[in-house]
Amino acid sequence: MRIYGDWFEKLKSSKDIFEFRVKDSNKFFRLFAFWDSTGDTETLIVCTHGLIKKTNKTPKAEIEKAEMIKEKYFKGLI
Repeated sequence: MRIYGDWFEKLKSSKDIFEFRVKDSNKFFRLFAFWDSTGDTETLIVCTHGLIKKTNKTPKAEIEKAEMIKEKYFKGLI
C-alpha cells in the first residue's frame, strides 16, 4: 500500500512520477520523485531532480527526464 500524503501529487501526464511542491515567496520549487517498493523492507522514495518554476504548468521535458531516470533506476543502470 502506498501512502503519498499531502506533499506529493501524481503528475497526470506521467508514468507514476510525483511532484513535491514548496513555495517560498514568489518562487515554486518542484522535486520529481517515484516510489520503489520492490525491496523486502520499506518503500523508498527516489527523487530524480528538481527545478524552480515560475508558472503552474510543468514542462513536458522535465517529466520525460524524470521518467527516463526512473527507467534507468529500475534497470540497474544508475
